[in-house]
Amino acid sequence: ATWDPRQVPHVSLLATLTNEAWLNCERDQNEMEPATLLLVDLSVPVGEEYPCSWPGLTPFAAHQTLGADIPDEYFISRSLTMEEHLGTHVDALSHATADDNGTRLTSLDTLPLARFCGRPRVIDSRAIRGHINGESPWILPALVTAHEARTEPLKPGDVALFWTGWSDEFYHGTSQREHYVDWPLSGRSPGWPALHADTLHYLAERHILTVGVDTPSLGATHDPLSPHRAAFSTEITPVENLTNLADVTDGIGLFIFLPLAMLRATGAPGRAVVLLHPAEPLPSATSVAEVDV
Repeated sequence: ATWDPRQVPHVSLLATLTNEAWLNCERDQNEMEPATLLLVDLSVPVGEEYPCSWPGLTPFAAHQTLGADIPDEYFISRSLTMEEHLGTHVDALSHATADDNGTRLTSLDTLPLARFCGRPRVIDSRAIRGHINGESPWILPALVTAHEARTEPLKPGDVALFWTGWSDEFYHGTSQREHYVDWPLSGRSPGWPALHADTLHYLAERHILTVGVDTPSLGATHDPLSPHRAAFSTEITPVENLTNLADVTDGIGLFIFLPLAMLRATGAPGRAVVLLHPAEPLPSATSVAEVDV
């Protein structure tokens, strides 16, 4: 059975004028014509009812400031309280206080947007599950090399997306949201799968600049520092709290993450999407249904 994007709420149609070859279609590089694109949303919703904030930091809150208690007020607005690292967000290199030599690292506003765009390489990591409360199982380099052996090697310009299914299972499920981040950190349930430092060094050898995870953090519940140190020391920028990776086919389309343009930011929330052309292979209805939730 084919996957009908009209039946999936986080997939929409985008009519635009684009170079189809730019989206990995086999067309003449100079050909330009109107095309209808699929827009797959990989961003988690942000709201006070969701586990979108890191425990211990300022929780997300929204307060109506315009239109509140004013009869016949036409405009309505809200004031937002939030951390830079909220919902689907990117960690700038400056998220660390300094590198191993004591040098202050690069803030988000100095990085080009092109850094957060590339061919999505979806690495299925759903088999990695922990059984020790408060401890994350490691995603090791062997998982990446096995994926490359089945498909093709990672290349410069690719964005490595690790599909663990964690956000699909625990972020959206109303009865299990404590399992997403609160309980793993407090030692009440196993931690999410996390990239080992060796895996990040391997990705750096493949000249990968951006890595995406569908978990609360690049770091492990029991070891938050070593994955971040490995990423920042090799100038890899992680995008955290992705979702819906089941609806992205490995190597197809264009991944785009657009963070807020905040000066001196250590990170920023944004919208992560994948652009697909209808002529490209889409996930089947069966593959979407097989997500382990």
